[in-house]
Amino acid sequence: KILLNNEKDILFLKSSNTRESFGIIASNYFGNPSQKLKFIGITGTNGKTTTAYLLNSILESEGINSGMIGTIIYKIANEEFPSSLTTPDAFVLNRFLRQMVDAGVTHSVMEVSSHAIHLKRISGCRFNIGIFTNLSSEHLDFHKTMEDYYKCKKSFFDFLKMDESAKAVVNIDDEWGERLAGELG
Repeated sequence: KILLNNEKDILFLKSSNTRESFGIIASNYFGNPSQKLKFIGITGTNGKTTTAYLLNSILESEGINSGMIGTIIYKIANEEFPSSLTTPDAFVLNRFLRQMVDAGVTHSVMEVSSHAIHLKRISGCRFNIGIFTNLSSEHLDFHKTMEDYYKCKKSFFDFLKMDESAKAVVNIDDEWGERLAGELG
């Protein structure tokens, strides 16, 4: 707490990672909406969009009120919105998840980009299922090496540790997926 001009009290917060803290604050502000959904995150270089559409279609065919966040659209039940980023920033993400919960959505599928993982856009979220599709040499302008890119993708699965019943689905036909499956044990 800081006293300014002897008139006003100002709350001062210090964070070692403001992006991560922002995600947690945004999640709390919107009532931790990811915890009120069956939340499925899909990461990998290729196949995230296809996998998201397939899963959302399966959920809908079973009569489940679902939502989707991804490269092409953001979707709440039957209402679609234009996508701005594969994975939006923490505030937009949590606001959208809150809208899903308020609309009666019970399951949500989301594409999780490596940029979103690295930039902590998903901090504060809890995932019930994490899916890894594959890893190839895209985005090395951002991650610099395949090892760095892999470690970023692997760190997504730390979000599953918040829920003991969470599951990981990993494509072991991909060499990086085989490694990931072995390391997740």
